[in-house]
Amino acid sequence: MSDLHLAGVCCAALSCGLLVSVSRADTASGTNVLTATFSHKPGSPQTLLISPKPGDSLKVTVTDTCSNYFELAVENLLTQPPAGTRDLVPPCPGTDQLTLTIPLDSRYGAYIVSVRAKSGMQMPVHADTKVDLNPTDFVIYVDTSSPWTTDFSGGFTFSKLTNPKYSLQPGTGSSSGTYTVVEDNHSEDSATLGFAGFVTVSRKNWTLPAWLASPTVGITFGLGVSTGSKIEFFPGLSLKFGDLILTGGVNVGSIDTLPSGLKVGGTTTNANALNSLPSRISSGLFLALSYKFLGSSVQQTLQGRISSPSPPPSNSPPPSK
Repeated sequence: MSDLHLAGVCCAALSCGLLVSVSRADTASGTNVLTATFSHKPGSPQTLLISPKPGDSLKVTVTDTCSNYFELAVENLLTQPPAGTRDLVPPCPGTDQLTLTIPLDSRYGAYIVSVRAKSGMQMPVHADTKVDLNPTDFVIYVDTSSPWTTDFSGGFTFSKLTNPKYSLQPGTGSSSGTYTVVEDNHSEDSATLGFAGFVTVSRKNWTLPAWLASPTVGITFGLGVSTGSKIEFFPGLSLKFGDLILTGGVNVGSIDTLPSGLKVGGTTTNANALNSLPSRISSGLFLALSYKFLGSSVQQTLQGRISSPSPPPSNSPPPSK
């Protein structure tokens, strides 16, 4: 239902100055009937200034509408009290509280809380500010997005999961023709460099203190390729600094191992025993620095999230009810 609010003589106090259509007709009783006509078409003037006399009545007609869907209703707005009577309204100390409990519903993205004047009450003056306390609206927006966020990133990995280096040391004297298996520690890499893609899941409230630059903690899983073109896995924990993600955890992958039957310090008569090494699964600590490579809109689409309503600027009026 759409309400037509008639302000009567109080329009003068509200500076209502758009004349739509008004006429005056005398009745048998000697009083006058003011006739006001409005148009319901969008963009038509919606205010009217009238100058009634004592005993006058007002007839309002709204054209260009649909009577099956709308009806008229009147809300009376009080005029300013006559001069000399404003002081009769006691100043309001402004120390009271109004409390309202709202049952929250996931269907709603915002709530409008209205402070309304009680029927027949004049607007009081705040005792401290000396300004009228008037009806007002407060808007409370609800964050309807998921508390979980998912980030996709790619970057470089530095891992302690390295391939051991083996060699065969020829025997001498009576051991000629045999070879001793030794591990060449000086030839081994201290760390391996690789590239991996990461998926990091976190909650909005998993944020560390400001003195740590307020990063968000996340749980990360990565899949990458080592310098030996082997698939590796990178589960760990991450710190998100905007679009940069620092991840640490355990790198799980394949490394070279000795053929069956051989061990470090053992001997063999096959000079080619180490030409083709098998592999085994092992693990080592890793550190990765990655960058989010999908925009926020794409990530929200992949997560199936619906954006919450954005609050308007502080100087914007509240949304209409």
